[in-house]
Amino acid sequence: HIPGSDNVPWDTVLDPETRKLLPADQLRQRFSAVLSRQADQPDKPVVCTCGSGMTACILALALHEMGIA
Repeated sequence: HIPGSDNVPWDTVLDPETRKLLPADQLRQRFSAVLSRQADQPDKPVVCTCGSGMTACILALALHEMGIA
């Protein structure tokens, strides 16, 4: 656990049937805790991490699709 972090599992940003990235409005729901904290600290970057970097890339793509990263 990284202090001050939020856990957004990579598979929650994918449609369970198609395994494609969810639409931006649904992604915003998945990232709601992160986005609310980001609004309070706009200068603090959002960082995606995982053991290898592979699944963190899926989260980074989801943030990009929402216009955040």
